[in-house]
Amino acid sequence: MKEKLKKIGKNRWELPMGSRKTEPKMRVPARLIGTKKIVDWAEDTAIEQLTNVTTLPGIVRYAVGMPDIHWGYGLPMGAVSAFDEEEGIISAGMTGFDINCGIRLIKTNLPYTEAAPKMRELINGLFRNVPSGVGSKSKLRLTPGQLEDVMTRG
Repeated sequence: MKEKLKKIGKNRWELPMGSRKTEPKMRVPARLIGTKKIVDWAEDTAIEQLTNVTTLPGIVRYAVGMPDIHWGYGLPMGAVSAFDEEEGIISAGMTGFDINCGIRLIKTNLPYTEAAPKMRELINGLFRNVPSGVGSKSKLRLTPGQLEDVMTRG
């Protein structure tokens, strides 16, 4: 499947509609975001699973594989898709079993030269304070109204 990828911009690749020859047919193209090295590293099974996403009812514009795309349980982890409110689906399975396993970025005003010697300490502090992994919990509790607010307004 990788041989059908076409570079469409800096770090952007596309599997055009028609790349998948089996039923059901692609409704939209699939896109991958990443350098050539990342795309070469991506598992063929994950890319095949990304084409599976393109066949889902109500998908809008593209199924997108992010730089951390990897094989999942029927659908790839590290993928993003939007679905039409009326014609589309809701797929909890696209989230996976390790919700928020994706890439994170913390931007600070610290120069690398100051942060580098304390990197281990910084990482350990993050792991102590940010719940992660199977069965992890947070001390933060939200009411249903607060959760709705976070989900709709951030």
